[in-house]
Amino acid sequence: TSVIRELDAETPITIGLHLPSLEADNGLRVDRAFETCDYSVMHAYSVYADWADGPTDTELVPFVCALTAALSGKRVLAEEFGAPTAPPGEPTQQLAWKVDGVSRQRTLLAEDELARHLETVLPRLVEIGAAGALVWCFADYEEPLWNRPPLDRARHERFFGLVRPDGSLKPHAEVLKRFAATSPLVAEAPALPDLSISGADYYSSPRDNLLRLYREFRELRA
Repeated sequence: TSVIRELDAETPITIGLHLPSLEADNGLRVDRAFETCDYSVMHAYSVYADWADGPTDTELVPFVCALTAALSGKRVLAEEFGAPTAPPGEPTQQLAWKVDGVSRQRTLLAEDELARHLETVLPRLVEIGAAGALVWCFADYEEPLWNRPPLDRARHERFFGLVRPDGSLKPHAEVLKRFAATSPLVAEAPALPDLSISGADYYSSPRDNLLRLYREFRELRA
């Protein structure tokens, strides 16, 4: 960051971290990685977290962002969240395949189910004071690209788009359009729960602390 600021003293700086930086001390600790950044960032997916209350857990993304803000002392951007979707009109299903003989499986949400999920998550991110929200990602990949890296090994990544390969919008894209049309403002006094814990204490047992704090977070919302 010091080198960047020598060249550009005005543009804000951050780094994107994922759930593993909260689930374990993986060398990219939230309290340390953002020390010299201007704001913090978190990528969070209910469909990936084995501790989520299902693939459409609407509290997980707001909680993870609130925890990141608490540990970093910086306002947080929800830089990645969302889910891959099943083909249009099909129900939520499991996509299974093998890579190098190892079985893999990911949940593909029904398009309408993902739309309902985001309808709840987006206003919750405003409540906890998120600086913004970016849903992953722009468009699905056309089938001729499926056998090219990395889509040949990470098959669920083919279906994360707001836009289908034919250019039509998925239902959750319409949710984003409606939400943006309300001109939501970053909350100056966010409704944050008390997640205050030092980095040293948190990372002494990160997964245990993550699960405990999430239970408390959900109890406050009950």
